[in-house]
Amino acid sequence: MKLAPAFPAKYPCSWLIWEPGKWRPATTTRQSNQATTITDPSVFGRASRPVGTDAFCFHLDEKPGVELTLGRASTSDILVNDLTLSRTHLLLRGGATWEASVAPTCPHPTTFGDQAAPAGAWTPLTSGLSIGAGAVRLTYYDVAGMLARLDVEAKRGNVVLRTVG
Repeated sequence: MKLAPAFPAKYPCSWLIWEPGKWRPATTTRQSNQATTITDPSVFGRASRPVGTDAFCFHLDEKPGVELTLGRASTSDILVNDLTLSRTHLLLRGGATWEASVAPTCPHPTTFGDQAAPAGAWTPLTSGLSIGAGAVRLTYYDVAGMLARLDVEAKRGNVVLRTVG
């Protein structure tokens, strides 16, 4: 793979991958007298979600102490427009190593690996860890793990990975 030698230098960061699956886009509706407007639909097109068998990649800033939010709110650092997520679903913090926590206000089921994730508890992220957030599946990779995934996808002949950020 031609990318392998240059990849760690060009992308010295960890990755969060939104895996392909059924997409449930959030729309503007009214339910129980509560507005469920999630995001501005104009910001979501084919280039801002997994399409077909392609994953969608977010690189995670490696600055020490960085904190990010993941959810369907337009103010989220990592915006995942899927109705099965909370506006703020996950909190991420890290730098060289990353950990995640379910937001205290999140009522949706969340798993880290095959374990239920209680709100407020911080879980270290290890390369290849699958995160189930609502009906969305995410996978965390460090640089070496991402490179290994790219290698596998390239061998399958897949065109891989749109990036954001």
